[in-house]
Amino acid sequence: MTHRCVKCGKDYSDKSPRLLKGCSCGSKVFLLIRNAEESKALGDTSWLADKLHDFVKGSRKPVTLEVENISMLEKGV
Repeated sequence: MTHRCVKCGKDYSDKSPRLLKGCSCGSKVFLLIRNAEESKALGDTSWLADKLHDFVKGSRKPVTLEVENISMLEKGV
């Protein structure tokens, strides 16, 4: 599994210290990529960085993301 920066699209491994410190481009938002098919389906993620920009800067506007599915492992997790 890898983690892709939403701003520049650079991929990082699971154990990369950049996940905690932030990407070299300055972004601290990453998408989890589980396999090559997901990577191809996502394509350009810059739209997500644009959508989150106002929210990260302190705006109280809600951010709406379309999520394909969510797995609930147990209540509260």
